[in-house]
Amino acid sequence: MKIKTKNYFLLVSKISSLAALVGGLFFLYGVFVWDAVSAPVQVSTCSNYSCTLTIPRYRLFMSQNDPNDLWLAFPNSRYNDFKKSNDGGLTWNATEPDALTVKGYMDFHASISGDSQDNLYLTDPGPSAGIVWFRKIRAPGETATDLNSPITLTSSFIPANIWTRSNILAQDSNNIWIFYRTSNSPVGNVRYFRSTNGGASFDQEGWVAQLNIEDVRVGSFMIGNQPAVVIHYISATPGQNLDYRYFIWNGSAFVPNDDSIAVSNEATGAEREFSMTYVNGELHLVYNNRTKLRHAWKTYNNGQGTWQHADIEVLPYDPLDWHASLSKHGNDLYLFYVRQESSTGNNNNIYYRKWNKDTQAWSDRIALTSDGICNRFPQGPAVVNAQADFIPMVWTASVNCASPFTIMSQRISVSPGAPENLPPTGDTTPPAAVTDLLAN
Repeated sequence: MKIKTKNYFLLVSKISSLAALVGGLFFLYGVFVWDAVSAPVQVSTCSNYSCTLTIPRYRLFMSQNDPNDLWLAFPNSRYNDFKKSNDGGLTWNATEPDALTVKGYMDFHASISGDSQDNLYLTDPGPSAGIVWFRKIRAPGETATDLNSPITLTSSFIPANIWTRSNILAQDSNNIWIFYRTSNSPVGNVRYFRSTNGGASFDQEGWVAQLNIEDVRVGSFMIGNQPAVVIHYISATPGQNLDYRYFIWNGSAFVPNDDSIAVSNEATGAEREFSMTYVNGELHLVYNNRTKLRHAWKTYNNGQGTWQHADIEVLPYDPLDWHASLSKHGNDLYLFYVRQESSTGNNNNIYYRKWNKDTQAWSDRIALTSDGICNRFPQGPAVVNAQADFIPMVWTASVNCASPFTIMSQRISVSPGAPENLPPTGDTTPPAAVTDLLAN
């Protein structure tokens, strides 16, 4: 059955409104608990079906002071690529004008992070090869006067003809990290830029890992108070057969822990969708391996011990994508993902699951959409405010994965979380000056 485009989002709203009344059912601590799901709202139109692309970056940031404050960055042709909600995602009109332009022709590889003062930091490719682009958005992030001037970062490890893809992480309001890879070139894989003055300048750069392979994907997250980087090895690693490995900042360099190899010998190759985080004393990595949505996890234990691996879902056909994304809420962990409902494609629904640390298992999947047309790239914030009584999420929707594309927003009602259990604080002392300082 074909559905006219103009009726599509009305249908989605009606279906999800029913879901909000019925709620989602999952198994938690031996009892069944109901999660109410709100009706979806339209955030904005956008320029392509990757408007909320994860793999493994985030576009949605939630204030750690007021959970009602949400910000979203997304590609939208030349203008209007940044919006804010001040009511927890029920409406998206808290900027003046209705949407700001942070970067003309924002790429779908844009990455956003924020600090405890609600300052936001964004990195993006281009607008030309040979650079990494950065901009700070000062709190409250509502008008053009809150935008700092963009900064263009260059390095001898970024050839003038090579494009970069970058990922940003705000460790705190001073230490801002940009991790980047050089696309289809081994020369800069994988390096970082670091600011120690809240993004005013970047005076340090160095290696995360000198890989000498040309095709990788890079994500970042915090292990307690320490930045960590996870690398997906797409190019072959002779003699190692690596798939995923993480590195942690020890105060002077990024180093692999004893347990740093999270996945190996699975030949995941170009199945490049993954999400990794630390929560409640555990490391979690969810990743795509063709017909399987896979999970690797372990107790952190200061980088010691072995990983466990399991299938989350298995399909009888190879889906186009799984689009997995993790969000942590206090000590709780949520997984958002896409499930392709048949072998023909373009008929994807959004689901979520919650991790149960006691049983070491995911809840049953709970549908957030049920139209089965084309829903892609769901994500919540990397870190949901622990005091929030809801989990916000966004995704990109369209009919038959063709224009027009629309960003939708929804929220799951939950109980406020407990403060996160963190590992012992590591050394965050800035290192001595490095020799390969940024060439401006």
